[in-house]
Amino acid sequence: MTVTIDFECAHFGQDAPGGTEDDTYGVSGTGGVGGTTSTVRRVGIIGLGLIGGSVALNLLGKLELVGYDIDAETINAAQDLGIPTVSHIDALVSFADLIMICTPIESFQSVANLVAESYQKHASAESRHSLVVADTCSVKRAVHSWASRMEEVGIYFVGSHPMAGKHNNGIRAADPALFANHSWALSITDTTDLTALLAVAQIIIGMQAELVPVDPAMHDRSVAIVSHLPHVIASVMATMLANDTSSALGSSLAAGSFEDMVRVAGSPPSLSSQMCNANLDLLLDAFQHFQTALEPARDALASANDVPSILNGFFTEGNKAYASIHASGDPASTYASMDIISTVFSLDDQRTLYNWMLGLGHGGGRIVEIGYPSPAEVAISFILPPKFAATPKPASPG
Repeated sequence: MTVTIDFECAHFGQDAPGGTEDDTYGVSGTGGVGGTTSTVRRVGIIGLGLIGGSVALNLLGKLELVGYDIDAETINAAQDLGIPTVSHIDALVSFADLIMICTPIESFQSVANLVAESYQKHASAESRHSLVVADTCSVKRAVHSWASRMEEVGIYFVGSHPMAGKHNNGIRAADPALFANHSWALSITDTTDLTALLAVAQIIIGMQAELVPVDPAMHDRSVAIVSHLPHVIASVMATMLANDTSSALGSSLAAGSFEDMVRVAGSPPSLSSQMCNANLDLLLDAFQHFQTALEPARDALASANDVPSILNGFFTEGNKAYASIHASGDPASTYASMDIISTVFSLDDQRTLYNWMLGLGHGGGRIVEIGYPSPAEVAISFILPPKFAATPKPASPG
């Protein structure tokens, strides 16, 4: 597939490893990025761990790409996997149309500042090539704030977060199919450039992920519940068993229910703590709600001998809640069975498009394909969970 984007391709004369001349992504039209019609075909990836390595392996051969990491062992492993690398961020910045920052959260701000400094110093404003930067961090409010230095020097920033991973990390765990059929949040703000957003969206969809447009604050509130709080609970449960006087027997008897609950406790502690610390206010709020929600459970257990139906009622409510969550299309298999719906928007009406996308994402919908029926239009194909699909669909423009 060849789609064009408004980029001025001035790459300081560097050769482009990987990819082929016909493998490009992006959008056509006259959006905010760049000034002449060319293509997004050069991707730079900063941070070659599980996520960055998986992105690189997926895009390898589709686009021209290079990777960068501060760890020499990671660089060697990347090269063993056929991923081209550079030894300095300056080389990556001068090479790329699009940069994916796939570092841990605590490194994002310093890396973003380095990218901004490199971009600013390597060319004058007249000759500098247009550059889009996206991230993969698990929080969005803080990241959008930290990205301000890049935006000040003319870089277009798009926040994103793949909802996929493993409890083991590092490039040796990287998998080109890691994102297939998983949701990938794409955050939208008042300052998000439409052309840059759609370019990043097509890259993500090209990795077989399904886009969930989201407001940064709504994203962070949701992941506090579905991602960050489970890390806390998993750690508590794992520690509880390890410190129990019968831990050896408990470990021997532990089966699926316990293993499913504690799996993420096996994640690198530094990554879990960074993730939780960057979303602390909303995580503490979710934790408080969780504590409050435990009270009926305690009451049901305390009353079970006298009124057995109370305990049955408690588990019935949980069962109904679980069914409701899955009816919203949570499992990838449920989404895979959805009908695909398409609608067309004018690229000149950014506000309408953004409002529609946020309504879709906040309602549980996912974008699965983006196309361009004309230079002035974008066609978006999406799927809706059953709960959403039973209600009026997101209104099409016009």
